[in-house]
Amino acid sequence: MSFSDKSSKSRKFCSVFGCQRRGGGMFKYPSDQKSRIEWGNVCKLNRTASSTMYVCRRHFTSSDMYQTSKGLTRVCRGAKPSLYLPPESPQKMKAKQICVVLECETNRVEGLRTTLHSFPRCSVRRTYWQLICRLKQTSRNTRICNLHFHDSDFYFNGSRKILKRTARPCLQLPDCENVLSTDHSEDVLNSFLP
Repeated sequence: MSFSDKSSKSRKFCSVFGCQRRGGGMFKYPSDQKSRIEWGNVCKLNRTASSTMYVCRRHFTSSDMYQTSKGLTRVCRGAKPSLYLPPESPQKMKAKQICVVLECETNRVEGLRTTLHSFPRCSVRRTYWQLICRLKQTSRNTRICNLHFHDSDFYFNGSRKILKRTARPCLQLPDCENVLSTDHSEDVLNSFLP
């Protein structure tokens, strides 16, 4: 079970539910059935694990891996994925969407009455939201809750709470002050928007 860091065009992708990594840095599932089933269980697969599937290196601890004399990284015998794994099965997670913002109250406190909202389809606005929320990437299923917006960012259509097109996440964000003052100035972020 080795990997190569080349390949951005590779069709290899991580099988852990929710992980969007592709290309290099992948370990193949074990060839023996018992280990393969164990990997599938901890990765919360909703299908039968096969030896042609992969798990990326971020799901393994450093002690789970070693370097060969040729410089290849391999998984130790008996090791299995243990980091950044989904807490529930795909079926339960799809039914219970969560806010993408790190350490958001919505995901920690039971019974909070919140609404979840999609990221913008417009690539410019989506990129802005990604930056301000400290995200490397998003998908069409990425959601953010209303706790990260002002009340004035919403309007009601009957009983539905709808986010205005011009709304920007600005409350309870991870290291929000540092994002604006060090990584990206307010001017840089605003340059993304018309």
